[in-house]
Amino acid sequence: MKNKIQFFCIMLALTFLFSTIASVYAGMPVVNASETGTTYYVSSVNGSDRNSGTSENEPFYSLQKINEIELKPGDRVLLEAGSVFNNGYLHIKGSGSESAPIIIGKYGEGNDPVIAANGQGVWYQNYGKALDNSGHRYKGYVSSCILLYDVEYIEISDIEMTNIDVFDGVNYSSLDKMNRTGVAVVAKDRGTLDHIYLKNLYIHDIHGNVYDKHMNNGGIYFTVFKPEDEASTGISRYNDVLIENCRVENVSRWGIAVGYTAYWDKFTTSEIPDSISETYGSTNVVIRNNYVKEPGGDAITTMYCHCPIVEYNVSDGAAREINTQVYSETSFGRVAAAIWPWKCKDAIFQYNEAFDTYYNQDGQAWDADYGDGTIYQFNYSHNNGGGCVMVCGVQAINTVFRYNISQNDLSGILNIPGNPKAHFYNNVFYTDNGTPFIRTGMTGGTAVVENNIIYNGGGKTSEDWTKNSNVTYSHNIYYNYSNIPSSDKYAITADPRLVNPGSGPTTTNGVVHSRSAFEGYMLQPDSPAINAGKIIENNGTQDFFGRPLDEIPDIGVYEVGDYLYSNDSSIKSTVYMTKEDGDKTVLLVPSVEGNPTTAAELLSNITIHEKASAKLVKNGQDVSAGTAVDESMVLVITAEDNTSTSYPIEIKNTYNYAEDYTNKHQGNVWFYQRKDNGVYSNLTRVDEWGGWAGDNYATVAIDVKNGVTWGLLCDVLPKSLQSEGYSMAFRAPKSGRIEIMFYNNMAYLRHATPSLPNSGGYVNLYITKNGETIDGPLTLPNDGSPRNMEPYTLDVNKGDYIRVEIRHSYASGASSMTRPSVHVTPIISYVNVPVNPVQQVTAFLTGSDKAILKGDYAVVFSVDTKVPLTALYATINYDAEYFEFRKVDSVLEGAMILAYDADVPGKVRVIIGTEGKGKEIIGAKDIFSVTLEAKKSFNLSEISGVNIEVSDANGTIIGVDNVSKTVVMEESVPGDLNSDGEVNIGDLGIAAGFYGVDKDDPEWTDAKKADVVSDGRIDISDLIYIVVKILGI
Repeated sequence: MKNKIQFFCIMLALTFLFSTIASVYAGMPVVNASETGTTYYVSSVNGSDRNSGTSENEPFYSLQKINEIELKPGDRVLLEAGSVFNNGYLHIKGSGSESAPIIIGKYGEGNDPVIAANGQGVWYQNYGKALDNSGHRYKGYVSSCILLYDVEYIEISDIEMTNIDVFDGVNYSSLDKMNRTGVAVVAKDRGTLDHIYLKNLYIHDIHGNVYDKHMNNGGIYFTVFKPEDEASTGISRYNDVLIENCRVENVSRWGIAVGYTAYWDKFTTSEIPDSISETYGSTNVVIRNNYVKEPGGDAITTMYCHCPIVEYNVSDGAAREINTQVYSETSFGRVAAAIWPWKCKDAIFQYNEAFDTYYNQDGQAWDADYGDGTIYQFNYSHNNGGGCVMVCGVQAINTVFRYNISQNDLSGILNIPGNPKAHFYNNVFYTDNGTPFIRTGMTGGTAVVENNIIYNGGGKTSEDWTKNSNVTYSHNIYYNYSNIPSSDKYAITADPRLVNPGSGPTTTNGVVHSRSAFEGYMLQPDSPAINAGKIIENNGTQDFFGRPLDEIPDIGVYEVGDYLYSNDSSIKSTVYMTKEDGDKTVLLVPSVEGNPTTAAELLSNITIHEKASAKLVKNGQDVSAGTAVDESMVLVITAEDNTSTSYPIEIKNTYNYAEDYTNKHQGNVWFYQRKDNGVYSNLTRVDEWGGWAGDNYATVAIDVKNGVTWGLLCDVLPKSLQSEGYSMAFRAPKSGRIEIMFYNNMAYLRHATPSLPNSGGYVNLYITKNGETIDGPLTLPNDGSPRNMEPYTLDVNKGDYIRVEIRHSYASGASSMTRPSVHVTPIISYVNVPVNPVQQVTAFLTGSDKAILKGDYAVVFSVDTKVPLTALYATINYDAEYFEFRKVDSVLEGAMILAYDADVPGKVRVIIGTEGKGKEIIGAKDIFSVTLEAKKSFNLSEISGVNIEVSDANGTIIGVDNVSKTVVMEESVPGDLNSDGEVNIGDLGIAAGFYGVDKDDPEWTDAKKADVVSDGRIDISDLIYIVVKILGI
């Protein structure tokens, strides 16, 4: 009976707890045990269609086996890495669910599997009604590598696709050529289709029909057809679409398009009501981090969407086939632009880049086309054949174009054909090729142009500022024009004082550039653009560079901010000695022919104000990073307010303690120290004789005898006050080989003579490197006769300490010595021998010593380099039994991850390149991090960096020693999310707070610790696990 009562109490408690959770999280999905799903494996390498297809050991051979299956929630379809499915296609039947989407991806190591449709996978497309222009084809046959027709909750990743013409005699430019797609998505008879995610796909060589704009044609194309029975199935549309990290190349016609709909006739007004766009349009559409290279037509377009977000994408060479050679059988529709919306409400396009769009009747980077409330912000365009931006047509309304940079776009910067309302403000429009501001033939619209920098970098020219359009100008800067718009009563014609106009990127590798690549478009401190802009309502919160906007804006894309500019152009600290020469401070730099100090090395060894900049100049020209310094160069430090200080360079390779001595400060090369309990510290007091004073009469100083200046060392006299000694300390300002000599090759007790010798013990000298003895004890004769001091040659790294130390050894019973002070003068010189380049670059792995089960573990790869590096290759090895790869991130500004390969478990290969001049890697720098997940408990594991090679700008390849780091598993209590040593209600609160988050959610990094059942999502099963732990059942 007792057990039954106990069980009843437990169930009652669980019921109460679950009902509480349910009341707080009503509507959240509950995982059904039947939704765990089946995993299907397909391999063109090892498969057979006679296999079960449900294990890696028995994969299917053909994709047709998957096409025959109606997939269920939680199912996975995995294609083996390295497989090539010639004439194959995936036409998916069946949908996932909100809690258990269908996953389509790859398994195994190696290249992504390839679906090469070659014109197979044919289906019939029919919108069910004519489109908005009778010239647009709306039905016909289409070949698609992957077709998602009326299915939802699908996630596809890590697949390569092609769809080429394989038959001879096919007319590539035929008007009736069959349409082809990489991924085609159709919504028709299931109402709203939710959650379609396409990630990390490589789609290329899709030889479709370049004429058919709104068939499922090109790389990725989503369409909406008229349903057979709308009353029963609902309005067809999409919600929750994500296209991310895909590369789409050489496809025809479109790169990526989402949302063309049979409900086009609901979007007939200029201003689009939210009730229309939310009911008949697609919602929660995000297109992010994609690279579209040389599509036949447009690169990326959203159509009939409500509030789509298109960000961090790159278009490279769009509209490649929009010409009379390829697009030859009709002129209808022979237009294309790069990244733009059609009939969307409140679309946001931000942080995108568009390069080299081919010239055509359109040909712009950006095109706000027949939509309402389009915002373009923080984008960059270069060399686009039809100009920077078009606001197209009588129904293109409420367009905002702000904080964008256009550099050398062609034909005409603005295209404004008939639009009723557009606002261009706080942009920079730069051209040095004579491009007109408004494109001829693209006129007649209405625009307000304010707070822009319009910069002519070529020959001075006049401009037609209106061209039969209704354009109002205000508060703009017009540089190098012979006329200005009559409407701009606040025009500025002075040089806007940009840092380096025209210096934006001109090429792309498919990844959006960091904001530092555009620093040339920042304002200098004396710019007339500062606080000269017009106040504009609802102008956002930040500028192109992410800086907050002031109440009174600056003109252009850079907001300086309301603060005082620093005039600090001083050297804050350096490893080099300095000397005063009149009103100049001279920088004394070691450099020998065999081991020269480069410009980059010198600059890395000075510290200046955070807002200042430094460069080396020779004969008025900037010195490149790898150039050896010489005495004709000057270090120029420029403060934030544009004032500067020059520091002449003097080569100093020999350091004579007596000549270099100063009692005004410690360092930068010589230091005067004592040692206590094994720790060296700088002396802080100068005595009446000008020496650095220790206890009693102890000193580190200089002394003149018979006209010669000697170095002076004296330890304390009473034994009771004896320390561990005093020292002359040399801190190496450069890595290399040094020779340590002593003046007259000797040292002696300065007050001792044969008749008055030192008594009470012996005085010893030690030569040490970083506290480790090189030679000693070197006992000095008590009668004052000199001891011969042999020279030493040794290699040092920058920052190593070479010390001449004095220590006493007392005679038995003695408590002091009578004449213990020493004359000794060390002279240290850099030797003219080459330094082994391997010694100049050292690699490190850093990170926590402990990993947490199911938690992320990040290891940081760093180097300490004495030569400026521009490229790096390294392999990070880890134990795949215990860790799983997550990601690679650059942690150094100006260092780009050009490629990484993590396909082989246990190994990540990383290639780094720097962003050109001024971004070389020099000194001690963290370069990149590799994030792993500790998936299994272990006692001790090693992570290593191997096969490390680096290169400088001259192409010199340097091998670097392997490095490693050991990691232990931190013990943790399963379910203890707040790390307080037990599982309690606090842990339940954390898990409940992340309820509904899955591995594809941006919150997953923080949330995944709550995934205690390891199924990739936080749901009721995780809460139950923690509850059971709390109750101890």
